[in-house]
Amino acid sequence: MASRSRKRSASANGEEPIELGKRYREEFRQYLIGAGPLPANAGLAIHVSDASQPMAAPFAPFGGREEQGPDGRYSRYSFYPPGLLFRLFLASSVPQGVNGRLCAVHAPGRPVMVTDKLESLIESTAIYMLSENESLRGEILA
Repeated sequence: MASRSRKRSASANGEEPIELGKRYREEFRQYLIGAGPLPANAGLAIHVSDASQPMAAPFAPFGGREEQGPDGRYSRYSFYPPGLLFRLFLASSVPQGVNGRLCAVHAPGRPVMVTDKLESLIESTAIYMLSENESLRGEILA
């Protein structure tokens, strides 16, 4: 994971919960109750594992501001219930590859990716999170 500044959920390590801001809070509330569209500056990528037994290790939602990408700075938040990976991208300019090809709401055909690489991605994310958070590593290894 390229990010240097990740926020993790309160249940993951005692940090503050993910806060998207007042504007996004209302826009997403409207979207989730079916009263409005997904914000135009949001992209939602959905990955589904095709493993016969997906990794049974759910992660609390995590994410934050990402490094500068080719389309500018953006925020990415991820949530992994076993067998699925949801990635939410937020920015004044969501990376073109997300909304143009990967977004399950905005992209043509509303794609959902099915992959045999999801578990290895989740494992590498867990290793990264442990390496970046000394207190969390101590709790897990104890």
